[in-house]
Amino acid sequence: MNNFVILCRFRSPESGNLFLDSLKKIFPKHLIYNFGGIEYFLLASKMIAEVQDKVNDIFDILDIRDDDYVAIYYSREEEPDDIKRLMMLGHAELIDEDLKNGGTVLARTLTELLDYDFSKEKAEL
Repeated sequence: MNNFVILCRFRSPESGNLFLDSLKKIFPKHLIYNFGGIEYFLLASKMIAEVQDKVNDIFDILDIRDDDYVAIYYSREEEPDDIKRLMMLGHAELIDEDLKNGGTVLARTLTELLDYDFSKEKAEL
């Protein structure tokens, strides 16, 4: 299993809640982590394609607006320090604006979450 972190923003609270509730049901191995006003949804799955497909299926039931976004962060096993971002919804500028003050803290938080060990009962971040 690999770890993936999803960051999202929906202007409609109903869509935001529905998206997160759907993620929780689809990905039983998950953790929601709040830091610096940003909510990180950490999940475990086999491959990025599987996560993409399941997230795309959720979009069908949402009221999506132009300024909503969903991004998936991940790293490959052979390059764990090279964190990649896949924009599933919206433009990169939207998330960059929300994260502009994050910088090093964001990178450290993502690294810690992507390294999180779901198999340990009391894993600490």
